[in-house]
Amino acid sequence: MKTITNTKFKIIGVFALFFLTMTSCDEEVLELSNPEQFTLETYFNTPDQIVQGTNAAYGAFFQHWIGSYQWPEIWDVLGNETEATAGALGSYHEVPIIQMRAYQHNQFNRTVENLWRMYYMMILRSNLVIDSADAYLAENESNDLVVRSRGEAYFLRGWAYFNLAYLWGDVPLRLSFDQSENIDAPLSPASEVWAVAEDDLKIAQSLLKDVEDIPDVELGRATKGSATGLLGKLYLYNERYPEAKTELSKLEGHYDLLPADDYLYNFGETNENNIESVFEFQAVYAGQGGATNMFTNVEGGSAPFMNNMMQQLHSWNGWPNWKFQPEKAEVFIYDDESGTEFIDPRGAETFYGGVAGDDDWCDYCAEDPNRPYDFEGLQYFWKKKNNRETKPAETGPGAGGAASGNNIRIMRYADVLLMRAEIELNQSNAPGCVEYINMVRRRFGMFEYTAADYSDTEVFELLKKERELELMGEGSRFNDLKRWGILAETLNPEFQAKYGTQPVNASHYFFPIPQGELDTNFGL
Repeated sequence: MKTITNTKFKIIGVFALFFLTMTSCDEEVLELSNPEQFTLETYFNTPDQIVQGTNAAYGAFFQHWIGSYQWPEIWDVLGNETEATAGALGSYHEVPIIQMRAYQHNQFNRTVENLWRMYYMMILRSNLVIDSADAYLAENESNDLVVRSRGEAYFLRGWAYFNLAYLWGDVPLRLSFDQSENIDAPLSPASEVWAVAEDDLKIAQSLLKDVEDIPDVELGRATKGSATGLLGKLYLYNERYPEAKTELSKLEGHYDLLPADDYLYNFGETNENNIESVFEFQAVYAGQGGATNMFTNVEGGSAPFMNNMMQQLHSWNGWPNWKFQPEKAEVFIYDDESGTEFIDPRGAETFYGGVAGDDDWCDYCAEDPNRPYDFEGLQYFWKKKNNRETKPAETGPGAGGAASGNNIRIMRYADVLLMRAEIELNQSNAPGCVEYINMVRRRFGMFEYTAADYSDTEVFELLKKERELELMGEGSRFNDLKRWGILAETLNPEFQAKYGTQPVNASHYFFPIPQGELDTNFGL
């Protein structure tokens, strides 16, 4: 549902006014003020204004090119799940992504810096909401909008610090909007950053409502389940397995797997924020006029575009910069327990082409459905990142549903079940791990694994395979391989076979602090 994005998620242009100062030797000039000028003293003082601040905190995701197009590309290339086309190799805008694909990213890499800036912009804006909400509640009776906004801000700040701790380790902590305390912030140990993220998510969990208790027009905002799922993931990533199990088990009854026929609703623009979605960033297709906004920022223009160009960049008749990695097609072909070759049906839901992929497209288009896919001419392309099966083709420039208002999924329930499988394995319960794996496989009626037939080591291999199959192209593989400590040993053989290089080493477990931060933060 896009109601929330089209109405309440409008971004207002007040942030450019935060740091205005004026100096003069004339006292009369100093006393002049513009009653129509937004300032911290005159704005963010009412519930509606605090909500607008929260909306802007969500909008930070679409700043610095990240949500508009680079988010899926970053994780696809780091996990070796996508292949650059001639369009990407010849594009100025894709240069930093190509560098990341070769594991040559450094402190000067534009995408690494943009990702860093996006997280800290989200933290800055969340801090403003938290401070404003605290001030409001200290002087007024409790207000549902202010309480909800405060909970969402704590969730977003917690999400940002979760990622900063995991991707960078030691980073500056900025916990208030007061810039005098934040500009020259020193590095804080990763343990402290994780602790802030944990506390933020706990607060968000206490303030937000369950997804079934909010009206439809608020779908897409963070919920108690969003905070709970991310808190459970935080505990898993920090090997705090009993706590992770406790939190993730709380999601039972609130979320479920979509049926197999509706699997693509987890990725397209239709039926978003569904029963399987734990959290996703909202996007809106603003028409072709919003396409170039991906190279700027969502605020300050004629309209606050919150669209992404995922379709354009991954479609054969859009801007075909990225194809499905051909070698990954083979992952979906494996033997069942009897030794018989099995083609996993999720392949046909993930990519077009080949034996395991889909061989037609536009299944649900009102006109000319089930169009043959020309595999020999087009080779492999992503299906998950397109709307071709769930949305009728657009007309005009970019026809074929190439432009995108697809939400960016951060967590869905299938991921939760596989995280629970990992927890069981790490608590010496291999049969329990296998059962959660089978729960995910039952959606498509696939053969199930027999727990008694596998050792713990073999069960871990099943878990690795299942996460790759279920979550391919969803930004999971790099984080999984890193968390398990097998990033280099897994990716280097793949890169060697494809590119003749082995670029991954221990230094790639953390991103470098961007040069822009080093140049401006004298606390480092």
